[in-house]
Amino acid sequence: MAEAILSVVLDQLTSFIRMKLNRRIEGIREGLDGIALSKDQLGLVQSHGHKEPPQLTSSVVDVSEIFGRDQDKQEILSKLLCETSQQETQVRTPILSIVGTGGFGKTTLAQLLYNEGTITTTFELKIWVCVSEPFDLERVAREIIAQATREKLSKNVVGWELLHQHLCNSVKGKRFLLVLDDV
Repeated sequence: MAEAILSVVLDQLTSFIRMKLNRRIEGIREGLDGIALSKDQLGLVQSHGHKEPPQLTSSVVDVSEIFGRDQDKQEILSKLLCETSQQETQVRTPILSIVGTGGFGKTTLAQLLYNEGTITTTFELKIWVCVSEPFDLERVAREIIAQATREKLSKNVVGWELLHQHLCNSVKGKRFLLVLDDV
């Protein structure tokens, strides 16, 4: 008898839950229909999104179009020059990162620093590489070597081991500034 009552209650509960779910699904469908109607009224068209190719950057900057970055520039410049002067007593190479959301002006700030006169006189080499997607370690290494040596590396040099040797030799014993943009 108890099993029969339990069976009836479970059947009723299952029916109730199905009814509630059907109402929710119907509400969602109506919402989607409303969105589809709005899409048509706004003249939106369906497309399969595509990602814009990454915009390559360089160290060139038009200083006349830059406003309000002086304080950030001076802060990073003082850190960079201070850490550089202490580098002889340190074993590690100083690394400074400029991080933030897209459009914040990280590249512009790096360009300002890269072209700063004291940077030019402090560093024997200045190297600017736009990393971007898809990341290609060999391409980045080749660009660093090309800028450090002012020569394009032969296509015959293949494999990370050889590239790594050329990379180390191209900057060995030199004080250099390496900017990796769009990482």
